Amino acid sequence: MSNQMKNRFSQKKPAGDDRNLVLVDDDFQDADFEDRVWLFWQRHGKRTVAAGVTLFLAIIAAIVYVQVGKMRVAAMEAEYAKTETAEQKLAFAKAHESDPIAGTAYFAVGTEFSEAGKFAEAAEAFVNAARVFSGKEEFNTMQSRANVAFAAALARTGTPENIASAKDELKKLANATTADPLYRGQAMYELAVAALAENNFDEARLWINEMDRSLEPTNFWQERKRALLTLEPQLVLKN
Repeated sequence: MSNQMKNRFSQKKPAGDDRNLVLVDDDFQDADFEDRVWLFWQRHGKRTVAAGVTLFLAIIAAIVYVQVGKMRVAAMEAEYAKTETAEQKLAFAKAHESDPIAGTAYFAVGTEFSEAGKFAEAAEAFVNAARVFSGKEEFNTMQSRANVAFAAALARTGTPENIASAKDELKKLANATTADPLYRGQAMYELAVAALAENNFDEARLWINEMDRSLEPTNFWQERKRALLTLEPQLVLKN
């Protein structure tokens, strides 16, 4: 760097003058690359260092946050893997309700209770699973699955009030054209089964026909429907 440039930037400002000095003479215009770098560092060096440190710390904080999150999820998954009974899974779900894994635990509990014929307990577990999944866009399908499982368990409790509530919920799911076809199909199937339980063959046929109109032939619940038709031949007497 030229001594002339150094001397110009080492000059003190007049007392009381806090304005920035800007050189516009021939020396500044003819400054080489080294002089311009030196000038930039004199003017912006501290701010550049501060910005760099801030960015570095932000990156480190983000990495730590992600790693801690992964460790927390891994720890919860390991804890859940150790649960064996429905009661243990239920305790786990209640302890971790802020995390979607609680919804998975609640759903597993509901399935176990349903298979054991404890339909009231199953309905409660399924509705809790749906609540945990609610509002989490990436778990919309799981929420639909929990909702239809809740309604199916509620219908199987056998009380008129519960059956009416279950039908209302199942009809909402069956008529939700944007819902996952798998769970729409299950809702229609459950409505047909509920109608058969009441010996209401006309309503059962309505939902059987709706399955044919709304669902792809490869939908899982079409196979269940065909099994139902085999068990109840009267369903195919009218279209």
